[in-house]
Amino acid sequence: MCPATPSSDADAEPLLAADDLVEAVGAPLAREVLGDLVAGLGARVAAVHHAASEGGEEELHRACHALRSAAAQVGARRLAATTTALERSPAGTGLHRLDEVADSTARAIGSWLARPTSDAPTRG
Repeated sequence: MCPATPSSDADAEPLLAADDLVEAVGAPLAREVLGDLVAGLGARVAAVHHAASEGGEEELHRACHALRSAAAQVGARRLAATTTALERSPAGTGLHRLDEVADSTARAIGSWLARPTSDAPTRG
């Protein structure tokens, strides 16, 4: 098992700032982009794992950048910060922590998406 690389900066970030996203783009688009993140999250995390174990530094940088950008775009701030911490850590360390945060983020998004649309704040 890889040692956890908890970053106080990463852990201090909110897991999901979906309400900020709703305020910026409106509830329908927020639901769409959050759904897209969840749909592609497993593949993006797998790409980071692959790059960390078999790729070079540049491949890891690209995989982390793709995951971090997708996470930051939808307000998954802790996932973005954890990805940054992993990228700056020695090769392969922090992957377990990334898995934990990605799973927690997916659950938080799933819970948010399960809310009735009328419960979601609207843009305005």
